[in-house]
Amino acid sequence: MLSLGNMYSFGEGVPQNDVQAHVWFNLTASRETGFLRDTAITLRDQIAARMTADQRAEAARANIQLEPTTLVESVPD
Repeated sequence: MLSLGNMYSFGEGVPQNDVQAHVWFNLTASRETGFLRDTAITLRDQIAARMTADQRAEAARANIQLEPTTLVESVPD
């Protein structure tokens, strides 16, 4: 996941996209530990510093869509 963030951050093999880079760095930070987590947080924060408020909001919406959901209502009585 960290590699995907780097690819989007620098436009390596994909179009450069700060929103997607932020999403992948944030996902990495939420799922990894130690060095990978710390690196992802640093890179995510660096990307966020150059993003507009609209881009940060778009990244936040994308991150929400990637969060797992629990379907409590679908359990029969």
